[in-house]
Amino acid sequence: MVTWLDASEIVAGLILNKKISSNSVRPEMFFADYAKLIQEIKEGNYEIEDLIEKCGLSIIQASLDAAKSINGLGDKNWIQILEKTANSYLAGQLMEKLGRRLQNGEDIDWSQLVFITQKAQEGTPDFVPLSQVEGGSVPFIETGWTAIDTHLGGLPSIGLIVVGGSPGIGKTSFMITLSSLFARKYTEKTVAIFSLEMVLPEIAHRYENIASLSQEVKDRILLYDIPVSPEECINKASTISNLGLICIDFADLMIKGDTTESAMAHIYRTLMIGAKQLGVPILLLSQLNRNYFGNIPRPSHLRYTGLAEALAWMILMLYNPNMSFFKEEEMMEGGDNTLPIEEGRAYIIAWKCRGGFRQHINDAPGAISLPFSPSKGWSPNNPGKWFTLKKVL
Repeated sequence: MVTWLDASEIVAGLILNKKISSNSVRPEMFFADYAKLIQEIKEGNYEIEDLIEKCGLSIIQASLDAAKSINGLGDKNWIQILEKTANSYLAGQLMEKLGRRLQNGEDIDWSQLVFITQKAQEGTPDFVPLSQVEGGSVPFIETGWTAIDTHLGGLPSIGLIVVGGSPGIGKTSFMITLSSLFARKYTEKTVAIFSLEMVLPEIAHRYENIASLSQEVKDRILLYDIPVSPEECINKASTISNLGLICIDFADLMIKGDTTESAMAHIYRTLMIGAKQLGVPILLLSQLNRNYFGNIPRPSHLRYTGLAEALAWMILMLYNPNMSFFKEEEMMEGGDNTLPIEEGRAYIIAWKCRGGFRQHINDAPGAISLPFSPSKGWSPNNPGKWFTLKKVL
């Protein structure tokens, strides 16, 4: 078993023997006094006598002896081994500190444990050469919802998805339908639902009305009805095993105090980073601002929309023209009448998809027309119809 100290001595010795370039390492990768040795070398000091004077004979001798001792193991990737052992050692120290705080009855940031674990397992450097990275975009994953998968290609596997709509338009039923179908499709994944507006019996009743779920699926849909900040949301979610999806209903209730632009910006930023840390999609329901008076909702109608447009991987808007009221003259004077009013149907409008739309590439953005009922919500199996909104941008 190679320890961090062992790896530090070996790599330092290989650098002294000029078998590894000092440009391929960072001083902070090394154990204690070996970091000082590497810093001296990186500053151009290769004279053994000077290094002994500044770092001590024992450090230099231990490094040279360690490099000799590896013999046939010299073809190993010792820089990678050094990085991994350093991460493991530091992870142990951090976990020990968090453990002491827990023993003292203090609260901790649980997301730190996830980050520490991932960092220790990966053993990768902070910077990765471009030559070692295979190009590609964030993959999309199917959701089990026919219309979403058919017309959007699913959802991004990692990222923030903002779903906006006016009150009563079907945001909660959208979340329930999506989370239910997702849990059915991915039998090893858990779904976290932060219902900040409704209490547990109420949200459970909504699930019963909208989706017929087995006990096994219900066991993997975890409900939480206590208002939380975005940081607390990520902390709570980080404790869930096999997490696949987070849904939050809704954004404004994550704010303690006045709903301001900076407060909303903080929510979008924190959840975007949290999705990346946890490696899952986060679905955030959001209200519209007071500038919305009906007709087709746009991203600019999201409440304090600045960072939402910048940070969200995808922006969806829900629109039911049967429930949307607007002045007749607005329709006559250039109002959007692109989406027809059909009895018993509503629209899921896809305005933004980072990196480009996966489907309907040449006629996006657009809207999916689906059967909709105020009591039963959105149709889960109907493929829907696509209407392009390319000309109304």
